[in-house]
Amino acid sequence: MYLSSESTGRALNNKNAVKRGLVAGLATLALIAGGGCGKTQEPAPPGRQPYANLGLRPNTPGFLQGTVMERVEVGNTGQMAVTSFGLAVNLRYPGDTRAPVPVREWMIKEMYRLGFGRATGFSDLRRLQPEQVLQDKRVAVVMVGAYVPPGARVGQRTDVVVQALPGSDTASLAGATLYQCELRLLGANALNPGGSVNAHIAARGPVFINPAFALEVPTPGAGGGGGENRTGSRVGTILGGGVCTTDRPIHLRLRTPQWNVAKVVEQIINERFQTVADKPRANGQGMCVAEAQDEGYINLYVPAKYQKNWEHFVAVVNHLYLTVNPAAAAMKARELVAEAKKPEALLADISYALEGLGTVAIPYIGELLTHPSPDVAFAAAKAGTYLGDAASEIALGRMAQTAGHPFRVDAIQVLGDVPPSPAVARAVSPCLDADDAQVRIAAYKVLSQIDDARIPNPVMSRKIHDSFILDVIETTGKPMVYATRVGEPRIAVFGSRSQIRLPITFSAFDTRLTITQDARKPQLLSVFYRGEEMQEPVAALSRPLIVELAARLGGGSDDKFRFSYGEIVAMLQTMADTGKVASSFVLQDIPGLEEQFGDIADASSGRSVGEAQPATPQPATGLAGTSPMAPPPGQVVNLTNAPRPNGNAPAAGGRPN
Repeated sequence: MYLSSESTGRALNNKNAVKRGLVAGLATLALIAGGGCGKTQEPAPPGRQPYANLGLRPNTPGFLQGTVMERVEVGNTGQMAVTSFGLAVNLRYPGDTRAPVPVREWMIKEMYRLGFGRATGFSDLRRLQPEQVLQDKRVAVVMVGAYVPPGARVGQRTDVVVQALPGSDTASLAGATLYQCELRLLGANALNPGGSVNAHIAARGPVFINPAFALEVPTPGAGGGGGENRTGSRVGTILGGGVCTTDRPIHLRLRTPQWNVAKVVEQIINERFQTVADKPRANGQGMCVAEAQDEGYINLYVPAKYQKNWEHFVAVVNHLYLTVNPAAAAMKARELVAEAKKPEALLADISYALEGLGTVAIPYIGELLTHPSPDVAFAAAKAGTYLGDAASEIALGRMAQTAGHPFRVDAIQVLGDVPPSPAVARAVSPCLDADDAQVRIAAYKVLSQIDDARIPNPVMSRKIHDSFILDVIETTGKPMVYATRVGEPRIAVFGSRSQIRLPITFSAFDTRLTITQDARKPQLLSVFYRGEEMQEPVAALSRPLIVELAARLGGGSDDKFRFSYGEIVAMLQTMADTGKVASSFVLQDIPGLEEQFGDIADASSGRSVGEAQPATPQPATGLAGTSPMAPPPGQVVNLTNAPRPNGNAPAAGGRPN
């Protein structure tokens, strides 16, 4: 509702008071900002060049003036590639351990450091000397790479790329498991392997290769290296196989460098998001969300609840107002609500700004929840739901359950970002029966993360031999199988009675694996495998249910089958493509990390292995639409030219994918 002339006059007086309060607030906060988590006084290294004064951000909309956005550029959100050489073992087909001399010597030293030659277990490869391990035909020397996520925190998981060495005879990484290795800046440099001193990611785990190649039997000696063979079965990912070992802050560069302003921005952010207490410093003080480095830079650490959506966190930070007076915040909420009703309103910015104000904005959001424009209603409901408003959560639930609603999937995703509750489960569960596969998958992702027995949940999960999670979804919708390609390895079967069609004849790995209708018990499947790694063939009977067969093949029974997650996904996809299962099959529809990462050798050297040279750092970028900025002195960012989707915080109008 628009303000009357009388209330407008009061608002103008309040605005003048706000301006006076802001000036006083800046001075007051500068005085009290000596405490907290950042530095207590401005450092002044001798001879350091001062930061450029860019002035306040030009062309800032009136309702965003006085925000953090007006005063900062956001940086260190681009690619940060870390790499290494590693050891892939248990390959299904012969590997190749040949490598340039510096790489081989470094690998042997690393293997000794990791305990090779000292283990006592009979079946443990580490009982052998490194030189003996490198003679094993099921072992390969590989290159390993990953991106350190923007705002990464210690312990956060990320995906890892594994790639056969160019020129090697490793034709396939099928079945491979990567021994633990540490990824560093410029680590996969053939002339100087190992890279920088600090390790940023510890990587290990089973390699997932493209299902289109996972069941192929490679031609001996077909590795051959070369760019044309980089893809296919010679490169794969370890889903969630990287663990961050250092924090990577996001940088806020002040457009008007000034120590007291940096401290004000630091305190405003910390007051909104509170102290992050999960990593105490040596002096006993907790690490805060924001820490002023000097008069030009503030380090921003992403709280754990935002690690899967750092763009959202940065966007809210950018839309925080430097005036924190409750009366001023209420007036600003009314102004934002009025702004949202205007044609062509910047709804994404308004939604973030309302969320940044905190719970004081909730009473004013309500009138937008029933707005005839779905864009306006969603922007309001999104902000209110993140603020814990029950009415906004109900509104999002209605959007999630409305077929054809333009923000149906977005509403489900937002409900998945808030703390799980029976209300969220009730709102999302009906979406599992939708006709739209993307709606069903979005609902499944939300419900699969609920790990609370007190919340009714139609998704039942089971860990299969420490390899992957098998989810069974009770649904009245059409049978469907969904498999992930990034993050946690999961196979989701929509419909516990989803069948494999009989009769069936299926084979893989050059007929070493066969799945047929049993001759004596035609209602069952006969599964037979005679792999070279097995001392004797393995045979079992299984009901023709997708859930039971997937669990059995992955090691979820006593039958001694131990196929990898990637191989099982490939089998199910092949069966679906050939009509052997009565379900559709959906593989997570995003680019594989190996395509995003590009060539690992290029990330470390700028050239192929054997021609290594340091990569040239590139400047990080801020939010969409802002100008580039240089990193702080000594900070390295953007180490490769490979494209990275969503490298910056989202532009107005959309939620990052």
